[in-house]
Amino acid sequence: MSGRFAQYFLQSSAGQKQIFASLNQGAQANLFQNHIQAIRIPFPPTKREQEAIAEALSDADALIESLEQLIAKKRQIKQGAMQALLTGKKRLQGFKQGWTNTRLAAVCDMKSGEAITSELIGDGSPYPCFGGNGLRGYVTRYTHDGAFALIGRQGALCGNVVLATGRFFASEHAIVVSPHVHTDVRWLTFVLERMGLNQYSESSAQPGLSVAKLLVLECMVPPFEEQTAIASILTDMDTELAELETRLAKTRQLKQGMMQELLTGRIRLVRPVSTVVPLPKKRKEPQAATSKPHNQQINEAVVIAALTKNFGSEDWPLARVRRTKLAYLLHRHAEGRADGFLKKAAGPYDPRVRYKGPEGIALKKGYVRACNNGKYEGFVASENIAEAEAYFEKWYGADVVAWLEQFRLRKTDELELLTTVDMAVEDLRREGKSISVDSVKQLIQDNPEWKPKLDRPAFSDAAIAGALAECQTLFAS
Repeated sequence: MSGRFAQYFLQSSAGQKQIFASLNQGAQANLFQNHIQAIRIPFPPTKREQEAIAEALSDADALIESLEQLIAKKRQIKQGAMQALLTGKKRLQGFKQGWTNTRLAAVCDMKSGEAITSELIGDGSPYPCFGGNGLRGYVTRYTHDGAFALIGRQGALCGNVVLATGRFFASEHAIVVSPHVHTDVRWLTFVLERMGLNQYSESSAQPGLSVAKLLVLECMVPPFEEQTAIASILTDMDTELAELETRLAKTRQLKQGMMQELLTGRIRLVRPVSTVVPLPKKRKEPQAATSKPHNQQINEAVVIAALTKNFGSEDWPLARVRRTKLAYLLHRHAEGRADGFLKKAAGPYDPRVRYKGPEGIALKKGYVRACNNGKYEGFVASENIAEAEAYFEKWYGADVVAWLEQFRLRKTDELELLTTVDMAVEDLRREGKSISVDSVKQLIQDNPEWKPKLDRPAFSDAAIAGALAECQTLFAS
């Protein structure tokens, strides 16, 4: 038996369940050799398949580790940016007016939140309740309406700072910070975060912060317009961190799902006589919404319309490069293959869609229209989009678009990586070659249009390993 396969099984929920069931239930739980020997492990018949499963899970681990390292690096970058931008050591271009050194009392007011009574808690409570460390539940009335900074006042999260907007209730465990007229609340939240307010808590059985002592703390204050510009930069960093945290959580869930499927045999990665990664069974050819069959150009025009309706907007028109990657994933999921896609510099690309009818059909039929808002250019839904949606649901079903939702927040570079790796895997499968990070890199290296990808951070070994693991979960039969 493969040692790595056994290791992953023992780490899985099924393995852990057996381990805990075997623990000696005395005053101190103990696990002995005979307990380990009694654990039952379902394993594939060949070591090759065991190693293939272990390799897939190892790739997922590599992606998780790379994301954790990236998040740590981004946090360090944000801390450096806060140190430079909030102290005036680095000035943004276009701002030259001097800063003032003043107490917090000159830029904001502070007061304690209110106690939560039993009358405030009940069914259908509409207002979020904050305690300084984030959302703590919901209550039946609100104390504030607008945008405020909240500081955790007591307990382990004393000094933690969050931004609260809209209507909410602030509990007695929070200090509500109200910015003055010429103070940007987001900028103020970052200033308070950088101060490390926990260091000012008063020593007692329950450490706490005093409003009076906080208001005398000093900070450097730029003009309002510069506050807003600084806040926008730091907010973008927070947004990127939040997206990475979400992706990390999803990747961890993905690995758990892989363990559940691969370690129980529900999904098989390797056929007994080859190293082929199997594809889903081919779906039946979609039936037209009318009695007349539809051609490929009409089909792709409807696909363009469905993707544009669900992933494009006036603010963010769906660009061709992103739409192409979503279309590839759609066909791979719905049909088990992506016919017509070629190896181009930006990833798998089907030139027929642009030059042989589908885009023109979608525009002519009023399914979509071109949109250039001055910053972004692409397609948005047009007046006859409902007709295209009816065809799409008839031919593909509503669940296909729902499946694509998992890629909504993914960057275009990430979709390029995923589709490129999947196309490479398909080529390796057809040639009967083993599938690994090295074999995928070699295939990319051998293609003149794809070769430059390997010089980009988005195509690092860890990133390719993560994409391999994701492809195996997305498209394995």
